Amino acid sequence: MGFIETLHGKNFRWIHEILARLVLRRMDYLVVQSGGVLETARREAPRVPTALVRGPYFSFPSREKELGIKGPVILFFGFLRPYKGLTYLIEAMPEILKEKEVTLLIAGEFWENKKGFEEQIEKLGIRSHVKIVDQFIPTRDRGIYFSAADAVVIPYTLITQSAIIPDSFSYGVP
Repeated sequence: MGFIETLHGKNFRWIHEILARLVLRRMDYLVVQSGGVLETARREAPRVPTALVRGPYFSFPSREKELGIKGPVILFFGFLRPYKGLTYLIEAMPEILKEKEVTLLIAGEFWENKKGFEEQIEKLGIRSHVKIVDQFIPTRDRGIYFSAADAVVIPYTLITQSAIIPDSFSYGVP
């Protein structure tokens, strides 16, 4: 039995409590996540400013439940304009599918002819591997799409900046 296990035993609980009080009282500030711990902190270290902060509790949506997609997902996200290169990504899908079964999730509002993309998808025979959500995606809903993605693809033919790059990084998606 190690030192920590010994301290957690009933016979040594008093040592644990003394050490906890000593540490708590040396803090400049305490942040706790439950009412019970807040009460304990205020009782054991009354002079230390203490704040209760609930969460954050991150809930990562299920790609299957939220979007009806099974398996790996490549995300193309944002307003669909000619310079964003979606046609090249769609063109590459048959080659990608030779390597890995994936779904291309296209999420964003079309600012150009959606019909042309639909025809390209049909011509390439990849309809079962493409899901299109043709609408503006509000900020509060972005997490659904980025959390579902295994990778974000940005095949732009012209770019000065893009909010999609930092969005991808903030969700931990390459």
